[in-house]
Amino acid sequence: MTEHPEASVARRAGLAPRLAGVATLVAVALGVNTGPLSAQQAPALTPDGVEEAPQPVIEAFTIESAALGEDRRIRVTLPESHERTNRGYPLVVVLDGESLHDPVVRAARALVTAGHMPEAVMVGIENTDRVRDFSPPGLAVSGNDGTGRADLFSDFLELELRPALEATFRASGPVVIVGHSAGALFAHYAAARRPALFGNVVSLDAPMHLGGGALAAELLEGGREGRLRIVSLEARFGWPSELWTRFTASAPARWQLYRASMDGETHQSIVWPGAYDGLRQLFAEYSPTTSTAESAATRLAHFDASQPFGPTAPPPEFLLRQAVQDLVEARELEGAQEALGRLRNAYGDSAEATRLQAAIERADPDDLEGPPIEVLRETPMASADEAREAFGRWEGYTQQEGSSSRTPLVITIREEGDGAGGEIAAGGAPARAIEYLAVDGSQVHVGNMNGMRPRGMLMYEGKISGDVFEGSFLLRGVVFRLPDGSPLPTVHFRLERFER
Repeated sequence: MTEHPEASVARRAGLAPRLAGVATLVAVALGVNTGPLSAQQAPALTPDGVEEAPQPVIEAFTIESAALGEDRRIRVTLPESHERTNRGYPLVVVLDGESLHDPVVRAARALVTAGHMPEAVMVGIENTDRVRDFSPPGLAVSGNDGTGRADLFSDFLELELRPALEATFRASGPVVIVGHSAGALFAHYAAARRPALFGNVVSLDAPMHLGGGALAAELLEGGREGRLRIVSLEARFGWPSELWTRFTASAPARWQLYRASMDGETHQSIVWPGAYDGLRQLFAEYSPTTSTAESAATRLAHFDASQPFGPTAPPPEFLLRQAVQDLVEARELEGAQEALGRLRNAYGDSAEATRLQAAIERADPDDLEGPPIEVLRETPMASADEAREAFGRWEGYTQQEGSSSRTPLVITIREEGDGAGGEIAAGGAPARAIEYLAVDGSQVHVGNMNGMRPRGMLMYEGKISGDVFEGSFLLRGVVFRLPDGSPLPTVHFRLERFER
């Protein structure tokens, strides 16, 4: 058996924890000090058990191949939702499966969690003679004499492996091939010869210079009627720059072609970071914006309009969950129930789905005070004439009712163009633009979007008396409760005008 030369490469990767929007909002409102603590002596660490990190489940199978005249061993990792659903999934084919399956699966798991790629059936194909299988006929690869059988290996993938995986694991969606070195060269060959099936390629350091760049011409000829997505990440080999320039200049506009050098990596080490970056780039169309300015329901509608990878790649689980939560908080309960149905159809029943159903059932459709968030966002800002008496730099604090702690607050309201605008700096954070401003005599409502979840408008509502502006700090446009079911604490503010 010919082994893949990078079988021993390993790298650790970590994910930064995500901050909870509610906790941050409350901390700012209450004036909690989040700075470092000094200590005379470091405290002792007391052992408190060992926890094992979850590992991907890998199932091994043998498949009899008439195309190759031999049995082949494969490794299969199923999506986490697979046993809870009956839908189809995309298929990610990992060449050099004995060494690449693990890094590609781990990269995919992280990307799925972040909503950057759809869940997929992952299959790693172990080698018997990789140079023979990955070498296109007539092309000398790694000392091969030009008698490679990449065409037969393509037959194996199309006519035997994919049907078996579709019948057994519902791998009926688009196919992505991930290859490294000679495997990446084969991935380009498969895309050129069978673009309708193998047109999605993640290429890690493919030696595309071989054969004088003949594969580039084959791609342009064979794939012209298809829609190719090729991501080429490179360390030592890859596409010669001149060849890539000619190739991209001649390619159809609908193709998605991406090439990047992974500085600091070697031909061996590119595998781990390349697996993540390659899949991330290939599925770039799938990933929804992470902005909270638009509601999750709006982002969901944008996703539905594009359907970048077809029905086997439903919206990310987190986006569906957020859509339900946004709609509940906005008291659009019919839409929330519809989004929850989509979540269950795509990802099955779960504890989170049960929690969201309970939230829908508890919600009172009539307890939203004031306009919903979308109305607030679309309300025109006060004109310069309407807001003129509120112009100035206002400095002061917010303070929770019953607490002595104060949080700094600066609000600047001024003329901007034909209207009024300004910014708000709360808790020492960088100033952010005012997004809502309504002035009715001495009554002023000024605020901006929370910028995290819950998705509401942080509103300062109060009265100006001379050079003093005071009132209440509220979350408007949504109904939000703390985990124990109680409302947010009552917070007041008091500002003095220092500049007009």
